[in-house]
Amino acid sequence: MGRARGVAIFGLGLLAGGLLGGAAALALAPRAGRETQEQVRRAADEARGKIRGVLEESRQAVQESRTALRKAVEAGRGVLQGTREKVEAAPVA
Repeated sequence: MGRARGVAIFGLGLLAGGLLGGAAALALAPRAGRETQEQVRRAADEARGKIRGVLEESRQAVQESRTALRKAVEAGRGVLQGTREKVEAAPVA
């Protein structure tokens, strides 16, 4: 779970940095107002799509981690129950 979370955080940071850098470049570029607005709008739409993709991947990674954790807990309970039964069945010295 830690690795998936780290990848998601890195991806979001990368996108945020790209957005800020792109916005700064667009703001400082000599263009007409409408042209700049359209370019900013397109960049924002593209970034929104990428962020949605990263969020979906993160959700899937979290879900997979939760499933694996549940299975591990169930397996641990089974081992504990089996050990308890052996201990209870063992003769007392």
